[in-house]
Amino acid sequence: MIFIGVHSFAVGLEKGWDAVVQGLTSHWNSGSVEGRVNHIKMVKRQMFGRA
Repeated sequence: MIFIGVHSFAVGLEKGWDAVVQGLTSHWNSGSVEGRVNHIKMVKRQMFGRA
């Protein structure tokens, strides 16, 4: 049964191969944006007492 999941994953990678290559070779990244989003989520959790 695990092979079905691996096969589906591989088929998905093949369909979006150009995007995979671009994502792995591009110098651009969204690290600063992701960091800011995580910070905002942390502040929201603190506001609701779940930090």
